[in-house]
Amino acid sequence: VTWTNLKGRIEAVEAIGNLLESLGRCVW
Repeated sequence: VTWTNLKGRIEAVEAIGNLLESLGRCVW
């Protein structure tokens, strides 16, 4: 795994986390 792939994966996880958090606010 290259550093670029790892960094991109971390950014994707953060983006998904933000999306889920936004959806959670809408639901609750």
